Amino acid sequence: QRNLQVFGFGGMNAEQESAASMYALVHNAATFTRDITLGIVVDPKEIRALRDPTIRAIGGKRVQSQPARPRAVLTVPGMAPGENRWVELAFRPTPGARRPVTLSIVELVNGVTVNGYSFVVAPKTLTEAIGETLLQHAIVFRRLADAGGLAGAADQSERAHSLSDRPNVEDYRAFLRANAKTIATITRSLVKSAGGRDPFHAIDAADALVGKSTDPAAAQPIHLTLLNRLDALQTMLQKEAGDVADIPQNVRWQRELFGRLKRVRGASEVVARSTEFLTAFEQRRIGVEGLSPLLTSLAAPLKEAADLDRSGGLARLLAAVSGAGSPAALQKAHRAFLQGLDAYVRKTAAESRG
Repeated sequence: QRNLQVFGFGGMNAEQESAASMYALVHNAATFTRDITLGIVVDPKEIRALRDPTIRAIGGKRVQSQPARPRAVLTVPGMAPGENRWVELAFRPTPGARRPVTLSIVELVNGVTVNGYSFVVAPKTLTEAIGETLLQHAIVFRRLADAGGLAGAADQSERAHSLSDRPNVEDYRAFLRANAKTIATITRSLVKSAGGRDPFHAIDAADALVGKSTDPAAAQPIHLTLLNRLDALQTMLQKEAGDVADIPQNVRWQRELFGRLKRVRGASEVVARSTEFLTAFEQRRIGVEGLSPLLTSLAAPLKEAADLDRSGGLARLLAAVSGAGSPAALQKAHRAFLQGLDAYVRKTAAESRG
């Protein structure tokens, strides 16, 4: 699977003081913890149009970064099943750039590309870049209003959308002067809703936008970078609350774990019912709402597996599964139980060997 994101920047003859940023999601779709190897694919001549291009992995125990060079490799270590992290491309456009740069991040498994994401950095006239940035502002702030419930976000969306069809430099200057501080306030509200976490440095970008609000050419790439950071942070929060798209992965993981739990009398039932669910899901005879009845039907063997852990930790995780009120919340609770069960299985296997 390939996805693509475009960063259009204007003011092509201007020197950019701060780095622009784009983001891609890295997801471990396997049912085991693994290192994910990412390769960088970019034309050596094209990359010269970007100054100081850097790739950074965000999430996990530590942030990793390295220069973005052709054929470079970045390893994202120890990703648990269903875990999400982010890759950031940071760069400064070279003044006078006239041609787009396409840099692809591809996942490599045994040296073979299995999927990827492409960043396209495209020089544009300042007016074109302003129009696209205002439209992206409308989209991102609408999402912050709908998904995050942030006060003032809907108004921001409407203001930007009203200017995006016929953009011009002076209207954009007026928009920034009138709204930059409000944008910074909303940014801080989003970071507060994340418990104060700001892994994408959205507040830094918002403050930089305030500082450049009277200079449209300097502000536009900062503005688009801020939007990319806000969108990444909102995505992080939504996925942390549960992701229904990962329900099939949960069920595959459950099937594999119970295939190894010979001590659980109902293990074969869990394997069989999980397989039936996955077949029906693939054939679109059942949807994400089918996870709840599946787990209800497997209550006895799931409890038997939880009771293997004498500390009571697995029992507490299983109780949270029963209390989940939505498919997303259920996916989150179910994944936490599977993660705990996986750790228990690996621990007991290691003890039996040693």
